[in-house]
Amino acid sequence: MLEIVRDIHSQGYNLLQFGRDLREHLRALLLFKLNPSVLEVTDEEKGILNSSSRFFTPACSSGRGILLTKAHDEMRWSEQPGSSLAFLLKLVQPYVDAND
Repeated sequence: MLEIVRDIHSQGYNLLQFGRDLREHLRALLLFKLNPSVLEVTDEEKGILNSSSRFFTPACSSGRGILLTKAHDEMRWSEQPGSSLAFLLKLVQPYVDAND
């Protein structure tokens, strides 16, 4: 995970903004699972949400969103936000069955 965070950072992304964007994506996944018609997204974005949503239940998305919010708060005050982001990415990583 630290390698992924280093890659994100080396591409010029702000780690705090990345965390906020990830949280927003999980929120969109949750809404998509519950009622896709409330989202104003393009067909391409719907395709992304549709393929991503198969890994997350509404309860899972909600719980991970809460974790993201807490981790984001920690990242804001941390001297090493990359470590917090790496831990956060590990927490929100979906379980993927080996048979898939």
